[in-house]
Amino acid sequence: MTKTAPTFIQFSYYTFFLFFLFFTHANSQLIDQEQTVLLKLKQHWQNPPALSHWNPLNSSHYCNWPEITCTNGSLTQLRLPNKNITGTFPPFICDLKNLTLFDLSNNNIFNKFPKALYNCSKLEDLDLSQNYFNGTIPLDIHRLSRLRHLNLGANSFSGNIPTSIGQLKELRKLQLFSCPFSGSFPLEIGNLYNLERLELAYNVNMTAAVLPSSFTKLKKLTYLWMAGSNLNGEIPYAIGEMEALVHLDLSRNNLSGKIPSSLFMPKKFKHCVSLQKPIVLERFLGCIGRLPKLITLKLFSNNLSGTLPPDLGRYSILEDFQVSSNKLTGNLPEHLCRLWKDGGFTGNIPSGLWTSSSLSFLMISNNSFMGELPQSVATNLSRLQMSDNKFSGKIPDGVSSWRNLVVFEASNNLFTGTIPPQLTYLPRLTSLLLDQNQLSGSLPSDIISWKSLNTLNLSRNGIAGSIPEELGHLPRSYLNWTYQENRIFWPNTTHNLAS
Repeated sequence: MTKTAPTFIQFSYYTFFLFFLFFTHANSQLIDQEQTVLLKLKQHWQNPPALSHWNPLNSSHYCNWPEITCTNGSLTQLRLPNKNITGTFPPFICDLKNLTLFDLSNNNIFNKFPKALYNCSKLEDLDLSQNYFNGTIPLDIHRLSRLRHLNLGANSFSGNIPTSIGQLKELRKLQLFSCPFSGSFPLEIGNLYNLERLELAYNVNMTAAVLPSSFTKLKKLTYLWMAGSNLNGEIPYAIGEMEALVHLDLSRNNLSGKIPSSLFMPKKFKHCVSLQKPIVLERFLGCIGRLPKLITLKLFSNNLSGTLPPDLGRYSILEDFQVSSNKLTGNLPEHLCRLWKDGGFTGNIPSGLWTSSSLSFLMISNNSFMGELPQSVATNLSRLQMSDNKFSGKIPDGVSSWRNLVVFEASNNLFTGTIPPQLTYLPRLTSLLLDQNQLSGSLPSDIISWKSLNTLNLSRNGIAGSIPEELGHLPRSYLNWTYQENRIFWPNTTHNLAS
């Protein structure tokens, strides 16, 4: 007796087959729709050269185009930064139904804020920065409720930043820098509890105001950039409660008063960036030496006084240290790896600094440092600016090993002896300033490798004799070795340049 499959099994097979046909058809329709939108987008911007490969006739599926990321065969991310695209914002962009990320940064898009984006129901990441968007940010921007990253910086948006931006509860990054906004920073930004990065810098038209205390409620914030945004008054004490803070830049404002002691509390604080107006930092300077993750320290253009803590750099991986234009005094910490100019420092340069593997610039002009130049320096050192100090001794023969040096400025020190021929071995040297020292003797007779040199100042020394012919390729306007302290002349002439 022949058995037949139960009716419900036959029905299941039939249902599955119909579902498969439906899914295949729907997926094919989606692919056709997304490709149509992309080609329409290309045409909307009048076929920019950067998108010339968007061609349905080639064998490559659009999911393989470099600007596009697909998930399960559907377009989810569209990245078009730096494509030299010119035109208006495409109002049909949300016909890409599964779009979660759209990056149109650094192009030439002229538009008001495109409310068409409200139709992108899955949009999480939007970057329209560095374009020519204008007008105001709409009051109902909170309709983009799924946004995790919003970057509208470096546009021409004006007016007030709407308070409704504080309703975008999913935001992790909010970037509204360098726009002609007016009014005050909305306190409601402090309601964005998931925010990790906040960039409001260089909004120079903002009404002068204190740093909103509500911002200190952002417990997950690691990066706060509000340089040049017309802040005044004191830094709120509650800033010390921002335990995740890693990078703080409040430079180029009008802040006053003391830095609150609570600022010493964040254990993860890594970048302490300049508070560039009169600030008292005495207690702060005593604490920064023990921050193990400190990478960038910028405190230039203040009225800081006192000495640097002796442990500065010992417990950290400091790479960038800038304290120029202050009133700091005393010796440099032994463990410091980099310094900038214009201070009141004295004593010798720590021996470990000269050969630090991370040292590329050493700019210590306008201090009272003393001591002699070392025979060897860091391999990567390209800029050595040490004018207006009290360095002495001879320029060492080991200078020939400073092969990557591009700028060597040592004016107004106490160097003696002759200019060693080894100094002419440096192939990348473009600027050499040794004026106002106590150098003597004659110039090196052979110039080995000064092929890049374009600026040379040896004035106010005691140098005498003939100028090497190899220096004849330098324009006279870039040469300065006259003054009566030197008695030198071009070869084959009796004209004395010491006027």
